[in-house]
Amino acid sequence: MNIVILGSRIFQPLTDIDAALRELPPDTTVIACGASPVCTRAVLAATSFGLEARHVTLSPDRREALEPARAGATVWLFQAIDPATKQVTEGIAQIEAFLRAQGVTPRVFRSPLPGKACDAITRVLEAAERVRDAKGDGRRRVATVRALKTAQAAAALREDYERRLTEGMPIGVGDEALDGKWLTWLAAYEQLSDALGDVELVLGERLAA
Repeated sequence: MNIVILGSRIFQPLTDIDAALRELPPDTTVIACGASPVCTRAVLAATSFGLEARHVTLSPDRREALEPARAGATVWLFQAIDPATKQVTEGIAQIEAFLRAQGVTPRVFRSPLPGKACDAITRVLEAAERVRDAKGDGRRRVATVRALKTAQAAAALREDYERRLTEGMPIGVGDEALDGKWLTWLAAYEQLSDALGDVELVLGERLAA
């Protein structure tokens, strides 16, 4: 079987991709379409699970996704909410609309995190990667300063979720909607903590070098 994967640029947590791919049979081929971190992660995860995988550039006509779908492949969309519009990020929303107009019904994986958390985590992870890849003292200093600023913004957001968790602990216990909101805050707090731990580790290594 073939699985076509596309995703929002800010989709988080990327470990959700691992979990989805882990359930696939060993004869699956994963076709990751586009430049989002979702696609990079999908190829890495699929390969680690022993699945065949390839990463392709997505053309404006989206034929790299449409042609396999018409041939029987299943399309997976990993969607996140844009923190500005509060809607599914524009690019992946357009791709979903296009596929449905062509008679393709994708399987949608929606991020369990709020859009602003997805965006902050993505920025932190990208900043950490730039620090890792920086060559030369000048570029390293610039990447490190930018990573510190990005981490500070993410830490402030994490503190906001921590405050919400504390204040919301005694409110609405047993109310399904309120319990769900509290669990969403908890997931955002935990994922932000993990991302900050990653960038702090990288910064520590770079500052000690």
